Amino acid sequence: MREKKQFGLVVMLFFCMWFCASCGQGSADSSVKTLMETTTAEWLKEIERFAHLQNLGCPLGTVKEEYTKETGMREIRFDIDEEMTQVLVDGYAKAVWEACLAVSDAQPHSCNYYRYESFKGACRRQVPLDYYIWYYFVDQREYRVGIYPTMMEEGEPGGLVLRIEKWD
Repeated sequence: MREKKQFGLVVMLFFCMWFCASCGQGSADSSVKTLMETTTAEWLKEIERFAHLQNLGCPLGTVKEEYTKETGMREIRFDIDEEMTQVLVDGYAKAVWEACLAVSDAQPHSCNYYRYESFKGACRRQVPLDYYIWYYFVDQREYRVGIYPTMMEEGEPGGLVLRIEKWD
């Protein structure tokens, strides 16, 4: 009888360990939903001419968009009427990622040319995960995309910054 209890305890312990180990899987993969809504702002045409990106929009919950244009760099600041969460940053980053893939000559890559195979790979490599940076090529010209919460960039909560630069 004692052996049956020990066997039962071992089986139960095995299932508990299996369950606990499987809980964290898939936390940064295809479960990331695209969180972008359409916009009719003028910056869309400028970004398309400058960086060839199409079908961009604004993060879900945007109430105000500010566009800044400098030589070799374009920046859009989105004021969000929602709480800034990691899910929102990830969701908007995935939408921008898909726009980069649509026009890129190659897979987006890190600053040391590690080629990301998917958004999941890019998501895992960003440390900390409150911002994203990657590079992509169009017609043998390299561009750098950065997506940052305004808290990190300006010290003010409640917004997101999309910065696109020609990277020479």
